[in-house]
Amino acid sequence: MSDMYVTGKTTPGSQQQWFSRNAHLGSADNTVWNGVWVGSPGAPTSHCSNNGGGPNSTIDATPVIREKPYLVFDNNRYYIASPKPEINKVGQTANWENANLIDFDKVYVAKSTDSAAEINTKLDEGLHLVLQPGIYHLEESLKLQHTNQVLLGLGLATLIPTNGNSCIEVSATGVQVAGVLLEAGLKHSDVLLKFGNAGQQGNSANPGSISDVFARSGRFYGSTASTAADTLIQVNQSHVVVDDVWLWRADHDLHGLVQDSLNPVLTGLEVNGDYVYGYGLAAEHTLGDLLKWNGNHGQTYFY
Repeated sequence: MSDMYVTGKTTPGSQQQWFSRNAHLGSADNTVWNGVWVGSPGAPTSHCSNNGGGPNSTIDATPVIREKPYLVFDNNRYYIASPKPEINKVGQTANWENANLIDFDKVYVAKSTDSAAEINTKLDEGLHLVLQPGIYHLEESLKLQHTNQVLLGLGLATLIPTNGNSCIEVSATGVQVAGVLLEAGLKHSDVLLKFGNAGQQGNSANPGSISDVFARSGRFYGSTASTAADTLIQVNQSHVVVDDVWLWRADHDLHGLVQDSLNPVLTGLEVNGDYVYGYGLAAEHTLGDLLKWNGNHGQTYFY
């Protein structure tokens, strides 16, 4: 729960894990096992165990964050709002004008019947991308090669590679990827989201961001064939914010429990860049390492 203003009490209830970031809270109850509160006034104080308090880890401020892009309708026109970076953020964003507005004459709105080649033609022109809800079967990676380019999925747009390719590859700085579900395909992929090239420095004043991006390897409806990917998300670029990801090698699917190393994934998240900030990172059931963090000077809150 992030970037919110709550006047009353927040009650996590029976949630075993709970993460709030930059939520201004009237007050808050304790969680069951693991509560993490970052930059959230009104949160419970830090305390170890549920004896004499709650199991809470409370951090006063969020060191570096870039909020998720969102849509704006103003003066009869649509825009993508691309939020600016915020440093040592406490509470919610007070000024919703803390974003660059991108007019829709600079945006391509894709539909699931578009081919990856058609979408890449628009991305090559420097257009930003909005994906309508749907399932996109991609014969090649969507390539974000322009500084500050935005890819925003609506309705959890789902991307599935068909040729053992990745779903998305980022090679520019300041890029924002948000709101998509990445599915491993029937042909083995090395990685589903490749963010940056090896050794790419990035820009501390203009970090890239990955927001509300989820990835899965599991059998499809109508198919019993196994899917496969070595790594679900790989961050090679320095100065990137990863905000809310769930990386799941399915332990159950349409056909029941998953056994015998079906739907193989070796690594959920691999971080090779420096100064990468992670908030709300969840990874489950991979066959190798859930997380590989090779970069320096990184920070993560709620893993």
